[in-house]
Order: sequence, then structure tokens, then C-alpha cells
Amino acid sequence: METVTLEINNPIILSALANAARRGVPAQSYLLSLVETSILSQQPFGTPATKQALTAEEISAAEERLFALSGVVCGNDPDCGDNEKIDADLARAYGDDHAALYQPQS
Repeated sequence: METVTLEINNPIILSALANAARRGVPAQSYLLSLVETSILSQQPFGTPATKQALTAEEISAAEERLFALSGVVCGNDPDCGDNEKIDADLARAYGDDHAALYQPQS
């Protein structure tokens, strides 16, 4: 047996840890089974081997996992939650052709 070190993105790790906990299995065992299944099925890691229709319960569980990874960020701007200000900032940024960025610097 060989020892291999993998670098896996945090969202994948968090999802795997949650799935392992729901199944009541150690996280290392669960991750190893995912990697082995991926290699044996010759599917890219993290993609389903077969496409099956999800049940409403599976969709709900997937949404819960997704929303658990989302958060709210508010910097030092006291108006960070002001949707109209956010929309105006976005419109200003997207409306600007940023031509100054492409001018030769002297």
C-alpha cells in the first residue's frame, strides 16, 4: 500500500465531512471510498458515475449543504446591505469601459 497526500478544496472537504457524519462513518474512510470509486469508474472526482433523477428529499438535502457553505460578508461600509446602493455600484462598474486601465503609463 502507498501513502498519498491529496489537496482538496475546502467546499469539497466540508461536503465530504458532512456526508460522512450523516452516514456515521469516519471522514477518512468516506473520502477514500470516493477516490477509489472515482478511479475505478474512471469518472472525474466528485462527478456522479450515473445520472439519476434526484428525489425531492435529495434535492432538499443538497440545497441544505449548499446553503451551509454560503455566508454573509459585510465590510466596513455601513451601507453594505443597501440593495439600491449595491445596484448603483454595480451599474457604475459595468457601465464604465475602464479605458483608463488600458492607457500607456508614463
